Amino acid sequence: MTAKNITTKMSSMALMTSLSRVFGLLRTVLFAALFGTTRFGDAFLFVYKFPNLFRRFFAEGSMSAGFIPVFSKLRYADDRENSFEAQQFFNKIFSLIFLVTTLLSTLAAVFSPWLIKLVYIMSDKVSPDITAQAALLLRLMVPYLVFVSLAAVVQGVLNTHNNFTIPAVTPVFFNLAIITAALLFYYLFPDGEAKELKAFFLTGGIVAGGIIQLILQLPWFFRLGYSIRFTVKFKNKAVLSYFKRIIPVVFSSAIYQLNTIPVDIISMSISAGAFSALFFSRRLMELPLGIIIVSLSSVILPQLSRAKAAGSKSQSKTILSRSIALLFILILPVVIYTLVFKKEIVSLLFSFGIFSRASAALTASCLKFHILTVIMIGYMKIFQTFYYAHDNTRTPALIAAATLFVNLGLSYILVKIYNLGPEGIALASLLSMSLAAVIYYVFVMVNFKMFIWRDNLLILLKSSLALLIPACLFIVIRENLQFSVLSNFRSVSALWEAKEKYFWQLGSSFMIILLVYFPILRLLGVKEFNIWGKLYAKGRGYFKG
Repeated sequence: MTAKNITTKMSSMALMTSLSRVFGLLRTVLFAALFGTTRFGDAFLFVYKFPNLFRRFFAEGSMSAGFIPVFSKLRYADDRENSFEAQQFFNKIFSLIFLVTTLLSTLAAVFSPWLIKLVYIMSDKVSPDITAQAALLLRLMVPYLVFVSLAAVVQGVLNTHNNFTIPAVTPVFFNLAIITAALLFYYLFPDGEAKELKAFFLTGGIVAGGIIQLILQLPWFFRLGYSIRFTVKFKNKAVLSYFKRIIPVVFSSAIYQLNTIPVDIISMSISAGAFSALFFSRRLMELPLGIIIVSLSSVILPQLSRAKAAGSKSQSKTILSRSIALLFILILPVVIYTLVFKKEIVSLLFSFGIFSRASAALTASCLKFHILTVIMIGYMKIFQTFYYAHDNTRTPALIAAATLFVNLGLSYILVKIYNLGPEGIALASLLSMSLAAVIYYVFVMVNFKMFIWRDNLLILLKSSLALLIPACLFIVIRENLQFSVLSNFRSVSALWEAKEKYFWQLGSSFMIILLVYFPILRLLGVKEFNIWGKLYAKGRGYFKG
């Protein structure tokens, strides 16, 4: 991938990610409709989060930081293809991931009653029936970890061969499997009887979705000439190189993910529905996080790596500065829009089934802090990518350790001492991520002598100025929007008829960003806003100095 098509690659990834996020949002809407913000909903969503926690260890971080670089080096060593060595390396990693995830899944299934008791250690208001059902759900759900981790290894091979489309589409089918399971429950039990079975239907959909993610990629994998053969002989220089690369990344991820467990325990002890409200709020936060920030950081990594290999500090600074500028331009209007319409957005999306008015208010109170956190996470993610491109995974790991322990301490203080409820958890996340962003900036400034604050401050001021008119229009629209929270609807058609006008009003409000915000940016002389015009530009790249 060259610099001249970096925005094209980002656009392609963002499109696929957007499709996945839309279906993921539909999945979350069904979760909200089925469980609302209840104790049983809290239990199910925690169980759902558990295998995903370990999936991040064995899938996301280890593939990008460890598997793909080593596999690429073996495949294309000395400017020629070496499929045999690459195949051997794949077999060893695939087999190793299978054994480790199977062992972890087995342990989680055996010790599930004790794990669930640990989750509720700070809460004395949970019935034994809920803990027993949660333990059973955990046993049934952990096989998902095995299949989704193996799918990530296959995805690493496809990505090495510049196939990003198929791996990006598979999460859509994962979400479709869950949505199908939920609709099947409604079809078999239209009157809502056998309510205790709904969680088991969804669990079946989750495991089936993991299997589908693996199977869908295999035809393209086999077409490349590879095969799957299990082995227990792991001693190999390439495997050792893989572990050297992933240990700091997995350590950093482990600190983050394992740190969320005590925070989850605190949130489970607040009140019924607190964990669910935080879950739904985070899912809304992840829409811009995945579409804009993850796509941006994924695309700039090879560009930063090339600049580092070429020894071009000025090019690295240009890429870093323009990435941050682009982040400000794209994320600020989304943040302002969400802050103004937070209650309306939550109500419009989730007020279905047993998701009540109180559920909407609780979720919106968390969203106001979570959406601000997106800015800090984006800022932090760009600097983290910069360090990865400079073969430095130790510094991000140390920063993650420091800030996330701060998050744990702040969560306890804000919830247990200041009684802020789930809002305290969301606020702690905002403060800790802000601290991480500041630390990253200082480290880059001191260690790499890159002073980029002047250009970025100017972009921030111009973006804020361009947002004044849209923000005022948002407030006027909200004040004149006769919005009512609807709940207890089981008919999709009835829900759509009641909320259709609000959907179009909120949608037209978002169009103001395109019709007002971007033209004002152009008048203010902000070149970075014209990313869309560069998608088809030939011979010149957005990130060129």
